[in-house]
Amino acid sequence: MFYWPVPDNDVDGPILAAEDVRPWIAQESEVLSVVDVPSEIHIGWWAILEDLFGGRTYLIDHSTGEPADK
Repeated sequence: MFYWPVPDNDVDGPILAAEDVRPWIAQESEVLSVVDVPSEIHIGWWAILEDLFGGRTYLIDHSTGEPADK
């Protein structure tokens, strides 16, 4: 099981996998608001984006490890 920081005001949304979260955030931050900047977790990086309507997208990568359920 994976554990990563989730804000208290958690909103449902898709979790997308990226090769590396950090450049993806830099590219998409002009279109989507960054709610939680990339944070390092035990398998890579994690970030949260929000669209104009309050919809959240959770972004994760496995750049520093492999998921246990692979």
